[in-house]
Amino acid sequence: MKSSLVTALAMACALSLGACCNNKSSASSAAACPAGGTDAVGASNPDQVVATFGDEKLTMGEVDKLIAKDVFAMRQQAIEATVLTRLIEKEAKAAGKEPEDFLRGIAESAEAAPIPEDQLKAMYEQLKPRLGDKSFEETKPMLEQMLKQEGQKKAVMDYIEGLKKKANVKILLEEPKVEVKADGPAMGPVDAPVTIITFSDFECPYCARAAQTMHKLVNNNAGKIRLVFRSYPLPFHKNAKKASEAALCANEQGKFWEMHDKLFESTEAKTPLTREEFGKLASALGLDMAAFDTCLDSGKFGAQIEEDMKIGQQAGVEGTPAFFINGRFVSGARPLEDFQTIVDQELAKK
Repeated sequence: MKSSLVTALAMACALSLGACCNNKSSASSAAACPAGGTDAVGASNPDQVVATFGDEKLTMGEVDKLIAKDVFAMRQQAIEATVLTRLIEKEAKAAGKEPEDFLRGIAESAEAAPIPEDQLKAMYEQLKPRLGDKSFEETKPMLEQMLKQEGQKKAVMDYIEGLKKKANVKILLEEPKVEVKADGPAMGPVDAPVTIITFSDFECPYCARAAQTMHKLVNNNAGKIRLVFRSYPLPFHKNAKKASEAALCANEQGKFWEMHDKLFESTEAKTPLTREEFGKLASALGLDMAAFDTCLDSGKFGAQIEEDMKIGQQAGVEGTPAFFINGRFVSGARPLEDFQTIVDQELAKK
């Protein structure tokens, strides 16, 4: 019974828990995995040498650091799936039903209300480029089925959220923390209780969005956050590394964050980050152009950017933007509320 319920929960888990199902795993596989990580197969010795190559060696401790966030994600997924399974089993038993039938009934309840014609036509117009020469009437049954399925998913998701609130579900598993040096241009007090280290790429549109979120977060928590920037230009963004150099050259004249914002504004406006654009931005900021040009053309900060990338890779950064909030890893341009929740948790610890 539990295995089939877990399968039924996979869809609900993905929709209602955000991080429950991602590209690497699913709710069903998570629930099937033991939540014990290395404990499930025996404790590991961090000093154990697991590989040698040339005159170098790799220890179990180094491997464990590399997979720490994946182990945490698997444990979290297993915990969430198990909690939901037990809650639904309890509700189903009270209703005198099997868990799968109970969930199916919730999903099917969404079919009761007829789908408005204007909603179907709106979906038809949205999908029209992929429908060829098919008319609205020809595709109407398919559109109705698609919208019914969306309604079913939403019904299950809403029920799951309500059930979690009713049971006051709290996941107490703590994320593994990663030590990352707070080296780089920064804003906020040195002794702030929360330090956020961001790895970013000036040609990344998601980084541009996240930069705005970070500014709001810092402003909303005045004096409580120190924000540190580290460069992580992705290889397929050909101008990103030079853009990082431009920002660091501006930093020499005390204008890092101003250049930081201007570069992201250019990215959002789809203005190529060329050498000419760097000069225009520097001039608009009133920088000493001779000093700026000499700095940028010399490539003096190239090695520093390479070091930032190396540090990021060692910490588990695979894409941008990436954040370490008091050592807690957060990936992607999340909503402001997500970051505030973590900041509040860290402040509560202080």
